[in-house]
Amino acid sequence: MDGTENPIVGASVELTDVTSGKKIDIYSADGGHYSFSDLDPLHDYEVKALSQNISSGVHKVSTLDDRNNIVVILRIPPPKE
Repeated sequence: MDGTENPIVGASVELTDVTSGKKIDIYSADGGHYSFSDLDPLHDYEVKALSQNISSGVHKVSTLDDRNNIVVILRIPPPKE
């Protein structure tokens, strides 16, 4: 999402496996949606988005969260003028 809550298509979304250090990059699709699958439920992850050289904050997903589908909304602030 951008600063006015509009979805960003084509933002780079990076997922880092905190245990192994492996990184996976994908691009957000229509509606700003993105999805990672086949993740190890015993590992912690960090996810962030990047668009126009501006990054969202890093969000952590913990093994303590036992939901099958975890929704993380990444917000990228507007460019500074």
